[in-house]
Amino acid sequence: MRYATAARFRTDCARLRLIAMVTAGGIVFAIALSWLVPLLRGSLTLSHPMLAADIVRRIPDFCYVSGIVFMGQALGRLAKGRPLQATLAQALRRIGWMIGIGSVLDVFVVTNVIRWILGTRGGYGMFDVGSMTLAILSGALIMLGYVIDQAVRVQGEMDEMF
Repeated sequence: MRYATAARFRTDCARLRLIAMVTAGGIVFAIALSWLVPLLRGSLTLSHPMLAADIVRRIPDFCYVSGIVFMGQALGRLAKGRPLQATLAQALRRIGWMIGIGSVLDVFVVTNVIRWILGTRGGYGMFDVGSMTLAILSGALIMLGYVIDQAVRVQGEMDEMF
């Protein structure tokens, strides 16, 4: 999408920031309700192993939600007129790290901790194509962030030369 004016771009960034923050808040609210409703009904207690397993199962979700929050923060900076390249580079790295951490936790850590909590047996990793794909893509996001940083440095050096 091409923007005719910078004001229009900033307005759209502000709208997308709002959408990102509402989405992140909605996800956190839904997760909290999934724990609170059974606790308030009395069908689940704080000492129940299924509650602990569900909390562990949700850890990658909070990593993904923090990626959404980082995206919203970057859009907020762009809406305020901050430099595009620096904001984009930092956002790509932060989002990439959160998605990567969440996906690696999902494949290797969550599975083993839940088995330990519930006392079950199984393999050391969970074959989840989606999480494995997210892990690879997060590495690409992190690398793109560093590439943009390097391009900004080179551009600065070139500007000094000419």
